[in-house]
Amino acid sequence: MNILLITLEPPLEPDLVATGNAVRTGQLGSALSGAGHRVSQVWLDQRDGRHPQAFQNRDQLQSVITQQQPEAILVAYWELLDLLPFELTQPVIVDFVAPRPLELLFEHPERVGPELLRLQGNLSKCDLVLAGTEAQRDLLRFTLLGAGFDLRGCEPIVVVPLAAEAVGGPESDPVKDGWTLVGGGVSWPWRQSGEYWQAIQSMKDDPSLAAPRLVLFGGQYRWHESVLEAEGRNKPLQPGTSDDGTATEGLEPYSHFSHFLRTSAHIGLEVANYNIERKYSQSFRSLEFLRHGLPLICNDYLPIANLVKHYRAGWTIGGPEELAGLLREITSKPDEWKARSANALRLVKEVLNPDVAARPLLDWLELPSKAPQLPRMRGSNPPAALGKPSLPERIKRQASLLRH
Repeated sequence: MNILLITLEPPLEPDLVATGNAVRTGQLGSALSGAGHRVSQVWLDQRDGRHPQAFQNRDQLQSVITQQQPEAILVAYWELLDLLPFELTQPVIVDFVAPRPLELLFEHPERVGPELLRLQGNLSKCDLVLAGTEAQRDLLRFTLLGAGFDLRGCEPIVVVPLAAEAVGGPESDPVKDGWTLVGGGVSWPWRQSGEYWQAIQSMKDDPSLAAPRLVLFGGQYRWHESVLEAEGRNKPLQPGTSDDGTATEGLEPYSHFSHFLRTSAHIGLEVANYNIERKYSQSFRSLEFLRHGLPLICNDYLPIANLVKHYRAGWTIGGPEELAGLLREITSKPDEWKARSANALRLVKEVLNPDVAARPLLDWLELPSKAPQLPRMRGSNPPAALGKPSLPERIKRQASLLRH
């Protein structure tokens, strides 16, 4: 099948800082190509647009669709649906892998209502929605009803989790080289991890303990940089060493980050204070840690926690007060760490590799179709609207009551 893949940005380049969108697009493209589909990617580039696979506006995208005549269209970010025409003959798939309305709740709460209406209108152009988790799928059902999907006889949402290909186990020995923990990532207003980093650094106060080294990668999201920087919400980490001994790095090119995980790190951290966005979120960091054989320490409320516990691919915790004690136990049992490192790679190979994760999408593409829509009311009176009657109507009603 010929599939047109529409994205926000060009394909992932290992020597540049990677975004989650680019990583996800690469995973989906790899799974589709591996299943024998022909994938043609085009991306939005409003600044230049000179690349033959780039488009700048709705008219150019319509031209691409007309010329290529794809058998299916996969849109990698829901806002791009704004540029698609209604009533396409091809089935349209949208990747809704992140709970974007919950993210907006922390960025711009005043925009949540209008954005939900916009999302509902855009989803009415689709026939299949990809969600990252079962919980994310449930969050979307009322929105899909509002968009006109008839949920009685079809399932227009399939779960295609974030995926990764196993790289291999850590190359350094934590007993000889010292334990190194790695965390961080793009700075977001809904992700607060300071209490966890402080709990790790407090271990240095115990002279009898060789405290682990903490390395944090962080910085600004490339597509939101100017807005968040102007509002002072996104403080990038400056490379160096902080007063408490934490090593901080900027956002590194994808290949450099992978090299560090492979040669220098031993445990990945996906920890932050609880909030509603975190409960429904997935993390590309977690997948990167696991695919490099780093056992994961994560919050027990995260969607990935059950897999980590089931495969013994790391450890789950409830809060920052548990972290120091857990690390003391881990560093005292290096053989257990080795076993969990192997389990992390097994989890990726068996459950989280692109071919397995994308199986629901590949099965749907065996017989793609337009989604059934709810019937529309015709020739009937509009529903009653609750509100304050007009002044003449109120006077008329009052006169009637006086007569009675």
